[in-house]
Amino acid sequence: MKDLFRKTMLAAAVVAAVSLTAGAGFAGDKAGAAAAGKQAYERCDHDGEMYGKAAWKKTLTAEQKTELGKLQESFKNEMASQKASLKNKKEAARAIVASDTPDREALSRLTGEIASLEKGLMDAKYGHMIKVRSLLNPEQKAAFDAALKKGERGKR
Repeated sequence: MKDLFRKTMLAAAVVAAVSLTAGAGFAGDKAGAAAAGKQAYERCDHDGEMYGKAAWKKTLTAEQKTELGKLQESFKNEMASQKASLKNKKEAARAIVASDTPDREALSRLTGEIASLEKGLMDAKYGHMIKVRSLLNPEQKAAFDAALKKGERGKR
């Protein structure tokens, strides 16, 4: 029994020491960052960028920004109607499932329509990305491609 108590206390002491060490190191990093005039999140490996801020967007010319704005507005409007339709179809499917006597044929038709709408949304999304990429110069395309590979989005 004493052996179990000792092992438990030793484990608790190790956990506490690790927690305190990690906390002190983190606090020290904050102080070091503040002393350097930077926020803690700015030290992360983001090439000096905030989260999700695409590097390629910083290098756009005024003309590119105008074209990109038009593309984004058009894309946003197209997506809004398709997303609303998708939402309605999903609500209808849930209503069928929740009914006392679900109509499986109607549900099957709806799931087909839902899949078709989702495919359309994906096609539109990737089509938009291709259009955006076509506006960019070779250096911007390289940065855009790198952001795509990392899974970053071009928002903000």
